[in-house]
Amino acid sequence: MRITPVSFTGIKNVGFAKISSDVPGIQVSRNIMNMELTDDNENKDLSEFRKLVKKFPMLENDFNNKFVNIELTSVSYNRSDMTFIPRLNGQSIPASEQTKPIINFMKSLVDRVSKFKGKDFKTDPEHYFSWETYKGLIYNEDLDDYVSGMSGELDILKGSGVTESFADCFAREGNELTEQEEELLLETVEGVSEVLHNPQYVHNGSIYLGALLKGYSDLTTSKHLS
Repeated sequence: MRITPVSFTGIKNVGFAKISSDVPGIQVSRNIMNMELTDDNENKDLSEFRKLVKKFPMLENDFNNKFVNIELTSVSYNRSDMTFIPRLNGQSIPASEQTKPIINFMKSLVDRVSKFKGKDFKTDPEHYFSWETYKGLIYNEDLDDYVSGMSGELDILKGSGVTESFADCFAREGNELTEQEEELLLETVEGVSEVLHNPQYVHNGSIYLGALLKGYSDLTTSKHLS
């Protein structure tokens, strides 16, 4: 019997989240990818990241030093002027020659994920409910704050009524959930976490985030050259 070797890319536990939040006159869209890096025979992603951290110590991941959190936030004012803010592990990355290697590293990882096939996605079963997910997927923010809509709206929950239901619970006098509601919120957060790590959802998100990062990089390069 021939045994087919397991495909492994050196990147695992990949999650993606798209979040929107609107205040009068300002629209914010956040596209976030979280992943664990390792070194394998073909790619030395973890080693490359640690080289960056030596040069830029503020890029260290506070929740697990093997993880990177890549985000591109767009802020639109009255649906016209738009500003893009790239972040790595919560740190804003201003466009400059000095930070170009960081942007390129982010683009490279997202591009790799966008080329994953289903068999390339590897997620540890316990990762869905881990601290790296709860506090690290939306970097340094609680995932349940987005299930309840307290901090913004997850794209996957739009139209489901889930966010509105929990928002009504929190709106009661005292701002406290019953024990039953707390259990339901926990179950919902776990279910949302699994969807945010679904290979097809992550794949689609990586294509979108990759296009945003490329557009941002091309735009800033043109400005530097002009």
